[in-house]
Amino acid sequence: MHGTVRGADRIGLPGVIVSNGQDTTRSDDNGAYTLPERGRFVFVSRPEGFTATRWWFPATPGPVDFDSWNISRACLSKSCI
Repeated sequence: MHGTVRGADRIGLPGVIVSNGQDTTRSDDNGAYTLPERGRFVFVSRPEGFTATRWWFPATPGPVDFDSWNISRACLSKSCI
């Protein structure tokens, strides 16, 4: 199980925790990750200050890329509402 975590700007995000429900890893400097081939889902732990509309996907034999999930900086100010 492998893939890439990218932000809304399509640039890889380093240090994001990715899990298959049994194992965890962090994305590398380019946003790439690798996990053992087990588990039914792949999910990310959203970094502090970020939000995501899709933070999990079903596990598949090919790459599972978190690049269409619209990870973006969370608005922590009431002026954003």
